[in-house]
Amino acid sequence: MRPDQPLDEALAQLLEAQQAQAPVVDDGRVVGTLHARDVLRIYREFADARVRVTPPLHGPARAVEATVPPGSPLASRTLREAALPPGVLVVAVLRDGEVLFPKADTVLQEGDRLTVLLDPENPEAWQRWWERLWRTSDAV
Repeated sequence: MRPDQPLDEALAQLLEAQQAQAPVVDDGRVVGTLHARDVLRIYREFADARVRVTPPLHGPARAVEATVPPGSPLASRTLREAALPPGVLVVAVLRDGEVLFPKADTVLQEGDRLTVLLDPENPEAWQRWWERLWRTSDAV
């Protein structure tokens, strides 16, 4: 396994090898171990949070759908104020059954369903975006 390998690929690899765990290797060094239970826990968190990773787009880019949760610091902020990390692009907002094509001055609201493109060259962007979306403090 590689540190930047998508979870669905890692789980498929574990299942194919009929293993419950596998080493994570970076530049020929073992940097950790991925356990099937960890992958399943992350999928469960996504399901509980109503987040869905879509099938791969053309090339390595990923699209993710997520709902802005109650208490999120992104609620009541414009996309500009939200200061999303590089590599995270909100391409659509579903609000009250209407699809919005957001601009920098679009104000996010609790319950908005976001469609987000993630830059495959910046895997850390996903984690930073996720933490920002789900933090319940007022700091962004």
